[in-house]
Formats: sequence, structure tokens, C-alpha cells
Amino acid sequence: MNHGMTFRSWRIPLLAGALAAAVALAACESDARRAVPVTADVQTRMTAGMHPALRGTIGEFAALVDAAPIRVEGWGIVGGLPNTGSGDMDPRVRELLLNRLLTIGVGMYSTGTQNINPEDILASQQIAVVEVRGIIPPLARKGSTFDLYINAIPGSGTTSLANGLLWPGDLKQIGLTFEGNDTRTIATGRGPVFIPGPLEAVASQAAGGKPVETARALRSGRVIAGGVCAEDREARLQLYSSDWMRTRMIERAINAHFPGRDKAATADNESIIQLHIPAEFRDNPMDFVDQVRHLYLATDAPGFIETRARTILEALQEPGAPHRDLGLALQGLGRSILPEFIQPNYTSANQELRFWCARAGACLQDVQGLATLQEIVRDPGNPFRRQALIAMIEASRGRDTERATQALYDMIRSYNTDDRILAYHALLAIRSHAVSTYNVGLKFMMDVIPADSPPLIYVLEAESPRIAFIGRDITLPPGATFISNDKLLSVIVDDPADGPPPIVAAAVPVRTGLFPATAPGKNKEKETVTLYWRSPLGDKTALLRTVPSLPGMVARACWIPDPLSADFDPKAQYVGATYQRITELLAGMCADKTIDAAFVVEHSPEALINPTDLALSGRPEGSTKVQTPASAPAPEAPKPPSDTPGAPQIGAPNPGTPGANLPAAGNTPK
Repeated sequence: MNHGMTFRSWRIPLLAGALAAAVALAACESDARRAVPVTADVQTRMTAGMHPALRGTIGEFAALVDAAPIRVEGWGIVGGLPNTGSGDMDPRVRELLLNRLLTIGVGMYSTGTQNINPEDILASQQIAVVEVRGIIPPLARKGSTFDLYINAIPGSGTTSLANGLLWPGDLKQIGLTFEGNDTRTIATGRGPVFIPGPLEAVASQAAGGKPVETARALRSGRVIAGGVCAEDREARLQLYSSDWMRTRMIERAINAHFPGRDKAATADNESIIQLHIPAEFRDNPMDFVDQVRHLYLATDAPGFIETRARTILEALQEPGAPHRDLGLALQGLGRSILPEFIQPNYTSANQELRFWCARAGACLQDVQGLATLQEIVRDPGNPFRRQALIAMIEASRGRDTERATQALYDMIRSYNTDDRILAYHALLAIRSHAVSTYNVGLKFMMDVIPADSPPLIYVLEAESPRIAFIGRDITLPPGATFISNDKLLSVIVDDPADGPPPIVAAAVPVRTGLFPATAPGKNKEKETVTLYWRSPLGDKTALLRTVPSLPGMVARACWIPDPLSADFDPKAQYVGATYQRITELLAGMCADKTIDAAFVVEHSPEALINPTDLALSGRPEGSTKVQTPASAPAPEAPKPPSDTPGAPQIGAPNPGTPGANLPAAGNTPK
């Protein structure tokens, strides 16, 4: 017992000594570690790496957390193919698509399509099953559009998707799956399929270059502006270091700079500030975020704005300074600094300082600043000429100004093609009245910019299907004849020496969009051109008359009758040409000198999507075998009627396409 007491009495001091030794050892090790620099937190690193003149801006304390694009995908059906499609598909894909057709009412009495068998549609060679992919950009708004990339499913017998129509379908972050693990729908996709290969070949020939391979990638295509966002993407700022007081300060600074009925910012908690994109920035939400990040938090302190303006002006003259960030910060200080700090530098000998002050002034709606930018744009040798043009767009975004239009219109009359194209994009961005825009056949936008300069036809392959006619009017010469490469569309211009023009059997109202008429022969311009069209399947022909002016001829070739129109005539003849067919037609006419005009194509950037099947036209080789039920019928199935509720509508507009609310060429405005 005594031994036990003795043991306990010794054990307590022993443990205490061991603990003291451990603490001493830890202290020594801690002292050794303190000799190594302590890693700074994110906020400290951000502050240290920022230019001193920019410290105190929102960008020092917070970053946008919704800046990544979102990839979406889904199964799709391309219809309207001239027997170049295939009903081959995995049974699980067939079941998914069959359910989709049944959901929209195909094959039901309630929709009037009881005579159409959805299974026959999926077995037809006039459709092709495709994988659809797209990328939703950061901060996209509901209804905004993006390009889609489609590929025929591997192993199918589809040979070409050209001139097909992607039927409506859902797009999800996980959508190409059979396992029931697909995510919710965040976008939809539909629209005409565009394959750039054939157009590139004709354009190369028109430019005098070597022919390119036209048969490549016919199983892959693009639906320009075919994706439509189903919801607004979030726009949030997150603090590098949580601080409830600072989120409140940021909220107040943003709302004070962007006053309106609705708050532009809301502090959710000690880390997150929710941004609400103002209406004027709806088409360019990143511009709003850019301005927000360069706002100062302490502008209400006495003398702060004047002191910081001097600091920024000095920094703008430093060779290696972040000039764009400094320029945005100068703009963020507001109009009060215009007379004393910004306007005196419009005539500065320092080109860097002059440009950034002019840009800040123009964005603050100072007429002198815009005039200075205009002077820079007019000087071909100025190193800031291109930046000044972009600045004019940013300063006039969505607001047409006479001064901006005049400066850009001067560039339209230039003989430099690059300058003319840049000016065209700028005029579009500011919604200039110098551009007449028409929604042609509800398929693409056609812009006409008349000017005393050589004719230029400019075709866009990305973001929005558009064709621009820039310069002097282009008229088809008498006696000219042009036949498309596939021999389906012929354009014949009357030759006075050949006698009277051919008789067109169907006397129908002619609507060209640019030259509307309420009855035959009522056009402002005499109809001297005959269009003859034969469908790929040979089941339809059309013979119609139109005007020799090229924009009018294009509008007439694309026109389709509107079944909802009061004067709808079911017997009216029409071609209903697609965007791809028209672009190839124009490129071909330029190539063989039928028309005297330059032809330029804006090629879309490389897709950031890895397609699963980039085979050349023809059935791809490989071990992939598609199981098709033996009972599946092989005959060609009728397409869903155009008046079927929920069924694809040939020629319907892409939702969200820029300019969709403009007058529709070839259709009576309602």
C-alpha cells in the first residue's frame, strides 16, 4: 500500500516533468520554424501584387466567382435530310427520342398527327440522330444564344447533315447518358445546321486560292446561335477574406455608382455579394463586372477623388503600368473630375495618356472625349487607332450617336477591307441607324450598309447567322445565269435580246422584304430574274420571279408563306432557301464573276469541344455496331407537319437571335 502511494506520488511529478520537457521542445521547434517566412494569406498576396494606384478598389478585395463557362450536351434529331440520314441508333437512344416525340404530341389525335408514327420517323433516312454540345458563356442571360456543335452518332449510316434542321431538344450538363443520371435542363437547342466546309471551298476559290477539301466532316456541323439559355447565370463577387463590414461597403459603392429602381448589388453574407446586371448591360454583362471591379470604396472621404485622380494620371504615363485597369479606375471616379483632370489631357503629347483620358471621358458621356477618340480613329498612323474604335463602341454601347456613326461610316467608305469589317461590327454594336437589318425568312439576319465604296459581301459563321452587303448596290447583270453546285437552284436574269421572259404559272403576291409588294408587278424594281428550284428529293419544284438587286433576290429566295397570315395562299410557290445554301450561292457568284464583289467569311473559332465522331462523309469504319430492332420499318417516313404543336417549324426564328424583333423580310409585319 505504501509502495502504491509512493508510486503515485512519484508518477505525478514524472508526468509533469515530461509535459514540461515536451513544451520546451515544442517551443524550440516553434522558434526554429519562425525563422522561415510565414505564408501570406490570399488577401495579402492580392494587395501586394496590385499597382498602388489601384489599391482600395473592389478588385483588391473580391473576385468574380461565376467566370467559368458551362458545357452542355444532349441527344438531338436532325430532320429534313435528302435521304442522307439514318435510323441506326442504340435502342436506348431510340427509346429516349421516342419518348420525346410522344411528349410533344406526335402521333396523337389531340395534336392532329394521329397518322404519323413516331417509330417510322426514327427509322427514316430523312433524319439523323446526333450528339449536341455547346458552351454557355459566363454571366449569360435568359434567352441569350450560343453556338451548338453537332455530330452524327458513331456507327450510324448518316452521310451528311448539310441543310438539315435540328429539332428542339433539351441541353444539360450531363445529357448524353442512358443511366438516368442526367442533370436538369439549363438550355435548349434548335435551328438549321451549317457546315462550313463547302462554303470555305467556294470562298477560297473566290479569293483566288487553291480549292480545299469539300467532302470533309459532313457528319459534323454547327447550329449558329442555336443554343438558348433557359435561365440567368449567377453573377457573384466573393471576398478573399470574409468581412461583413466590407461586403456592406462594396454593396453601397456599387449601388451608389449604378443607381436605379433595382439594386445592382446585394450583400448576402460576410463573403458573397450578389450582382444584378442592369438592363443597359444585358448584352454585355462582363462590361458591368469590369466596371464594378474598378470602383473605389472610399470615394466619400474628403479630397480622395482628386488625390486619386492625380495618382492615376501619373501612373498612366508609366511604361509598364496596367493602363487598362487604370483607365477603368479613372472612369469610375465619376464626372466630377472631367474639367480639371480628364479634359486637359485630350491634347496631351503623351499618346497613352491622351487615349485613356479620352476613353474615360467618352464613357462618362463627355462629347469632347468622343471627339478625341474620333480623331484617333481617323489617323491611320495612330498606334491607338484600333483601341479607340473599340472604346467608341464601349462608350456608345446600345446608344447610337451621330458622332460615333459618322466616324465609323467614314471607315465603311475605306478601301481597306479589315477597316470596313471592323467598322461594320462597331455599327452593329451601337445599333446604328446606318445599318438596315432584315430578318430574312426567319432564318438569318441580313444587313445592308449603302456607301460609295466597292461592294463587299460579309458572311458570319459564329454567334449570329448574318450576311452583310456593304458598299455600292450589287445588281445581277442582264443575261447572267448561275446554277448551284448541286444543280438544285438556278438563277436566270432576263436578256432583252432574248425576247419576253418566261411565264410564271402561279400569280402570287411577291414579298422580298426589301422590296415588298401587295400584288404581282407592284415592286419598286422591275422583276427580271427567274428562280427555279427543285427539292433534293425531287418531290417539289418552284418557279418564281424576283428583282435583280442582290439583297432583294436573296430575300425572295428565302421567303416562305406564313400560314397564320390573313392572305396565306397554300398554293404559293416558294424556295425557302437555307442560310447555308444562300451563302454558298453568293460565294459561287463571286467566284465565277457573275457579280463583281469581294466575298469575306468570318470563320468561327475552333470549338472547345472534343466531338466523338469526326469521320469524313460516308459510314465510318470501326468496330462500333449499332443494334437496330429487326421489326423497325425501313421506308421513308413523313416528316411532322409544320403546323404540329411542338413539332419543328421550318424557318422559325432562333430564340434570342440578335435583331429578332426587327421587321421580317419576306413576311408581312404584324
